[in-house]
Amino acid sequence: MTEGVDTLTGVDVEAGSPPQTSSRSLFAAAFRSSPGRHAFWLLAVVAVLNVVVRPMPWRFDWTWALVQFGYVTIVTTPIVAGIAAFEASDRSASADLIDAAGGTRRSLWLDTLTIWLWSLIGVSAGLVVTCVVAAGATGALPSPRALLTLVPVLVMYAAAAAVGAAFGWWIRHWSATLVAAVTVFFASILAFTSGNEILVRTGGATDDLTGLRLDLGWWTRQVLWLAAATILFVEFAAARPRMWIPRALIRPAVISVAVVATAAVATTGANMMFEPTSVDLSCVGTPQICVTDPYLDRAEELRPQINDALAIWESAGGPPPQK
Repeated sequence: MTEGVDTLTGVDVEAGSPPQTSSRSLFAAAFRSSPGRHAFWLLAVVAVLNVVVRPMPWRFDWTWALVQFGYVTIVTTPIVAGIAAFEASDRSASADLIDAAGGTRRSLWLDTLTIWLWSLIGVSAGLVVTCVVAAGATGALPSPRALLTLVPVLVMYAAAAAVGAAFGWWIRHWSATLVAAVTVFFASILAFTSGNEILVRTGGATDDLTGLRLDLGWWTRQVLWLAAATILFVEFAAARPRMWIPRALIRPAVISVAVVATAAVATTGANMMFEPTSVDLSCVGTPQICVTDPYLDRAEELRPQINDALAIWESAGGPPPQK
């Protein structure tokens, strides 16, 4: 074994001396060598296509726009998990050296962090397109509560990277890439269809969100769940035993139970992303058409449709409506 400082652990692998590499340099090296730098463009393409190839009725409402953007995680998180699994399985070729240097946990956290950051860089392309469209249609900036809908999206990518790292470090074969991606995708579908969407839903709304707002209780439970899942899956990866004996499996088993327990806690309580709220209406014309502010400039566009309905109403002997 030659002396030197491992670029990921920052530990002198020969003498076991304290770290000789600064945290900043260590992170920079891991960031530059991460496979995420080759895959972020794929995430960018998927995120942009998720915006531009679908109808945009959400463009007049910032909350709806950002929630629609958040739905892209159903497609992109399996990709992120697959990338992280590939990185961890590739890193596992040096597992004995990393373990001997005491750098397993640091290595896994660095891989998870760098994959997470590259994934955010990629999907931010879709967010930029969403914001440009919404800003142009509304002529306004999003409210703080609307921006909160992006927080679960950020943490969701961290959780996906952690899950991928766990698969890659435990399986230690290139097939972990496929296994992680497929598992994350079908687990997301299962959570949606089983009524436990709080575990994975970071967006998606098929209709206007007027009269609804983000439920902060739901939001808090989801963010805490995703943050806990990120930590627990990295720890689960680091807990992979060197020797497959019953005693060595106690820690991974305890962590697995913690993941299930955390998910169970997250799914207790209200399971709706939004809660009802009062809205202010603005009215224009005669008879008055009353809409929320984001749609005020388009209210008159509705008048031809309303006039047809009014003609039928009046022909039936109905009194002229005021609103």
